[in-house]
Amino acid sequence: MTKIYSINLKSYSFIWVAMLLSLKLISQDIHFTQFFRNPLLVSPGLSGVFNGDTRLMFQARNQWREIPVDYKTVTLAFDTKLPSFVEDNGFWSLNGGLNYDLAGDSRLQQTGLFIGGGYTKKFSPKVFGSFGLNISGNQRGFDPGALLFDRQYDPSINGVNASAPNGEGLWDLSKIFFDAGFGANIRIQADQTGQLVDLLNKRSKLDIGVGVNHLLSPNTSFFPGAVSKIPMRLNPYLMGVLQISNNIDLTSNLIYVTQAAYNEWMASAGFRVYLDKNPGNTFAIDLNVNYQKREIGNRIAPSLEMLYRNIRAGFSYDINLTKTGVLPTGQADPEIFVHYIIKKIPRFRTVRVCPLI
Repeated sequence: MTKIYSINLKSYSFIWVAMLLSLKLISQDIHFTQFFRNPLLVSPGLSGVFNGDTRLMFQARNQWREIPVDYKTVTLAFDTKLPSFVEDNGFWSLNGGLNYDLAGDSRLQQTGLFIGGGYTKKFSPKVFGSFGLNISGNQRGFDPGALLFDRQYDPSINGVNASAPNGEGLWDLSKIFFDAGFGANIRIQADQTGQLVDLLNKRSKLDIGVGVNHLLSPNTSFFPGAVSKIPMRLNPYLMGVLQISNNIDLTSNLIYVTQAAYNEWMASAGFRVYLDKNPGNTFAIDLNVNYQKREIGNRIAPSLEMLYRNIRAGFSYDINLTKTGVLPTGQADPEIFVHYIIKKIPRFRTVRVCPLI
């Protein structure tokens, strides 16, 4: 059914909120409940911090499906360790990807391509430090064709004439801008022969770090000559695994996000059970409970993950705990992710000559 917006103040304000055209409005950044499965979005400092050579990542979310301005968000990303031809205590990594977000009747969308890199340094067999930086090019736009305005009300037909001028043509329909992010991470892990890997018999680890996004505070206003900058976003985090038995781990993740006047806490806790730990045939199941404390309502999200060989996949379902504005209690949002790890045969750093030849 076509939506008709009356001329009362509440509806008129809702149009501008849906289109995010207000000069003072801070738009919602791309975010996920399973934030710990989107490491490059959390912090560029997590680039290359994984067991393997190349990591391919996909994550998708459908948020606020029961109100007119629902969000559809998709991320495709990769990070890979660059080959090192000298013996040292560190390595470089390269990463990149695409973020896409779509919201509301105006089809407000943002597409961003990013590329970056990082460096990881071994301080001891149990401690590694990393930093990373990425840059992005972004396009943001909307389609007013599906919106109806008060000036299109026609008394002669006692309804809305969609072909009538809307009187709201003082905007650009597309905006291109550039941005950058920075991050740092400290990995503390069980002694794993001095390598940044997750051995199946020594799985305890803790990542402590911070991500800083929107370093350039880009102007995203659709009004020519106007300024509406994205504020810098800061998110410190903790992500850990504690091995408590031969086949069971406890998992826990915590992040705090602050951006201008907006802030939120997101946390998760659960356990992982290994059903098969044979190299090349690893199989494990994760059960987690995720909790979000936000200004626009608290949410809880149970999630299920599966690790099989080099593939990790998961599903979560957000449940709104409080009614805030137009957000109903019990409204639920699905989210999925898939990771694929590529592991190469290790390169020999030295060549030994057989004494018999």
